[in-house]
Amino acid sequence: MQRVNSVIEPLVLSLVKDNPDNHIDYMVEYMERNFGDQALNGDKQEAVVLQAKIAELEEKLEKQKAASGQDMAEESKAEALNSEDETDPDDDDDYIDDLPEAKPAAKRGPRASVSAEAFGVWN
Repeated sequence: MQRVNSVIEPLVLSLVKDNPDNHIDYMVEYMERNFGDQALNGDKQEAVVLQAKIAELEEKLEKQKAASGQDMAEESKAEALNSEDETDPDDDDDYIDDLPEAKPAAKRGPRASVSAEAFGVWN
């Protein structure tokens, strides 16, 4: 973030100070003036390093996919052998067809007692 701020802050300050008619052209010219070819092409050395890192990670990913593909094939074979043990022949007992009806709430009369504060000395 600091790297970006060190470029953006002076650019915006210069943009506000000079107030050009065409902001985009001004910003491109500012970047060319202050950063040269790097402004247009970027840091080529960093790009090469990043491309090497991408190739390394892709190779690592392929190795992991190949290893996990073999593991998954072995697991699926084991699951196929054990699938009879996991199924339950009595699936009908797992569900209730009709739920019993709930009892209606008992009707209560008026409250049996009232707080002494409500109908005590003050009333």
